[in-house]
Amino acid sequence: MYITHDKLKTNLITDYIRKIDEPDWLFRMRINALEMYKKLPIELSSLYKKQTLVNETEVDSAILFGDNTAQKLINDPIEKIPNLILNIDSEIVETKLAKELKDVGIFFADLNTLLNNHYDLAEKYLKQRILKPDEDKYAALNHALFSNLIFVYIPAGIEVITPLRNINYLSGKTGTITQTIIVVSENSKATFIEETYPLDQSFNEPFIHSNLTEIYVGKGSELTYVSIENQNKHSLSFINRKASIEEQGTLNWIAGHFGGSLTRSRFDANLEGPGASLENIEVSLSTKDQRFDITANLNHKAPSTIAHATIKNVAKDQSRSISKGVIKIERQAKNSNAYLAEHAMIMDDARANTIPALEIETNEVKATHSAYITQIDEDQLFYIMTRGFDKNNTIKIIALGFFEPAIDRIPIPTLRTALRYMIDRKWSGIEEKLIGKEKIFEELVIEESTEEITKKQDIFEGHYKYR
Repeated sequence: MYITHDKLKTNLITDYIRKIDEPDWLFRMRINALEMYKKLPIELSSLYKKQTLVNETEVDSAILFGDNTAQKLINDPIEKIPNLILNIDSEIVETKLAKELKDVGIFFADLNTLLNNHYDLAEKYLKQRILKPDEDKYAALNHALFSNLIFVYIPAGIEVITPLRNINYLSGKTGTITQTIIVVSENSKATFIEETYPLDQSFNEPFIHSNLTEIYVGKGSELTYVSIENQNKHSLSFINRKASIEEQGTLNWIAGHFGGSLTRSRFDANLEGPGASLENIEVSLSTKDQRFDITANLNHKAPSTIAHATIKNVAKDQSRSISKGVIKIERQAKNSNAYLAEHAMIMDDARANTIPALEIETNEVKATHSAYITQIDEDQLFYIMTRGFDKNNTIKIIALGFFEPAIDRIPIPTLRTALRYMIDRKWSGIEEKLIGKEKIFEELVIEESTEEITKKQDIFEGHYKYR
């Protein structure tokens, strides 16, 4: 049986929620979130009310729940991945965690395990959410209907060398509504990679894919979070993510958006403690009739906090992109430093819009934003073609080079190489995954320094208003 999104207006979904075996407080939270979803507009901000690529009629006809009998056979070499959570649609089918990590208190948990074995953590992180239902319409939808939750816990004083990976396969036969909560306790360090790929592309109906992620970076900790979004071609994806960064904590946030019919991605960061820092890098390549709607909000709530966000999109064919975001520096956040760049390159019949904004409530800060939309420069095109390249390869070189100022800021060489690889394959029309490419990346970066790079200054970052 297929349940489409428009059935949210009936009692069918309420009955579905009642059947979930959960504590009463979680049931009430779901019902309240569902009511909130029905009331909220697509965009709450008056600045962005008309700046959306979401078509509610299209969403209403999309599959919310469907055939959850996806084939459990995966052809990718996942057995070589040491620390892994593997999902098909909304079902966790395998978890692997090295013994030495378990021995120091690191664990993965699904919702039932969290409620049954770690009830104190469940109450702490599920009752008081940092991403609340009233903050966004599609966050409310996720809070109401999520069927899969992954909880990742890293105790204090632990450095995890090998990345933890959460790999999601989408069959396209059912909607998927999932949550991820990552807790990095104080003075710890880790890398978490979240990847989404199609299981197959044979199912041709639009479906809802919703993921909500909350990240807690403790005092003096550092997390590198990587998201690779390469969904099925008919997916309507609603991605809501929010981070809380405590005193002297660091979050490196890296996202690549490549797949899906519609991707609406919203990222919010709260810099809660003095000296907290954020590096946010998002790149997207849209082709055919894809739509990417990307938002990044940087909220400075404490003094001496630093946030740098760079969002870059290349739009081809008939695709569309919107980049939005607000730097907000609150009254108590003196000596903070913030920069938000939203840049787009368009070609063919594509369209793009970039709309950054500032809300500054105090003095003694550095804050600026930059926005531009460009096309292929004819002088660049001519110059490179005189070096022996044909026109198509020249356009590719220029477009891929457009991403480099953002990619160069990624602190891990292997991740820089992985993102370049995904962009190159997407440009060539090849559906690709990172799984099984680890050895290739190691070989490609062998000549590149493994030391943390000095983050390069964006051209707009040197503007007189920022210095």
